Amino acid sequence: AYNGLAAKIRDIVAHAVSTWCSAHRLALVVEDACLDCSYIVNAFSLLTMIYNYFSASGKRYAIWERVFAEEERKGVKSWHLLSGTRWYARSSNCSAFVANLDILYTTFDDPELAQDEKKIEIMNYIEDFKTMVTIFLIEPILLEVNCASQFLQSKSKDIGTVTQHIVFLKKRMEFYRDTEEKVLFNQQYQAAVDMCTLQGIAVEPPPRRVRRRPIHLEGAADRRGDMWSRVYNILGYTSI
Repeated sequence: AYNGLAAKIRDIVAHAVSTWCSAHRLALVVEDACLDCSYIVNAFSLLTMIYNYFSASGKRYAIWERVFAEEERKGVKSWHLLSGTRWYARSSNCSAFVANLDILYTTFDDPELAQDEKKIEIMNYIEDFKTMVTIFLIEPILLEVNCASQFLQSKSKDIGTVTQHIVFLKKRMEFYRDTEEKVLFNQQYQAAVDMCTLQGIAVEPPPRRVRRRPIHLEGAADRRGDMWSRVYNILGYTSI
């Protein structure tokens, strides 16, 4: 039997009606989908390591802020603690990583961090092309999810407006997954290749051909043999 807040309220008011939080349900669905792919799990582990690295030391964060200011960079610069249900942090950290990877490298090159063992561990993750391209692939998807979550939590939206927004989001996600041109994959993959080339990270080619296949969330991604099959499966493709 349920013993949460809704159950306790019904003990007092038997006819009380409760509904699940739509934003929370969305977060749980996305979390299950992401945990189905070990490369996405590794990507989130990297983002967590970066957050822990800077949040644990005022000196490290001061170096990061100084380099950020010297480069006159605008946009997301803060790192957030990842939460299992609040996906803003994951979206924000992905965006900060994609936009500021060069700043991260410059920060790590600072003489004061030369012998930092934790920095070396993070660099080993960053220099894995599979992890890099995964972050670039999921970043726009997480932005969509974060926007939808904020929309669902807005008190000013009525049910009709919310329904229209979710239908529109569903069509956008289906487009990302099903379009023959694979616009999202090609765009994000090329961005990852360009950044990796700039930073001297070895690049791996994707499979030559793909065919569409529905996403399966019951362990199918981890059972597939190679990284590209797993990433394609999350985006609604499978390599052949």
